[in-house]
Amino acid sequence: MRHSPLIGEALVNLGGPYSKIGRQHDEIERLSRATDAMEENSRIYFQLGFSHSGIGENKVAVDAFNMAIDPDYAEAHYDKGSIHLKNEKFTKAIKNFGEVIRLNAGNVDAHFGMGSTYIGSGNGQAAIGVYKRL
Repeated sequence: MRHSPLIGEALVNLGGPYSKIGRQHDEIERLSRATDAMEENSRIYFQLGFSHSGIGENKVAVDAFNMAIDPDYAEAHYDKGSIHLKNEKFTKAIKNFGEVIRLNAGNVDAHFGMGSTYIGSGNGQAAIGVYKRL
């Protein structure tokens, strides 16, 4: 059942404070309800991904980030890359960090993430190349 977009916005805004006090499960519940109340919204799915990641539910987080991603949403690409790096899925992490760099060549965090990914995968030379571009 669709509700007013204002209800959805209120649920999104209520989710943030829950996260700040360590109640990610409550935040996830509010954000999930917001997806029912609002049309597709990248911000909701991005926040859901961030919340699931915060409680170690990395697969669910990646799924939510996938729902959030439009081709120009660099922050979701970055967070997906970070999760893939943490899970040692280096090829996927490189792809996500590369997408952030394509969107914003000056994003230092994405360069650092890509360099860290190369180091984690045992490719120190590639990491040096990335770090030299900074």
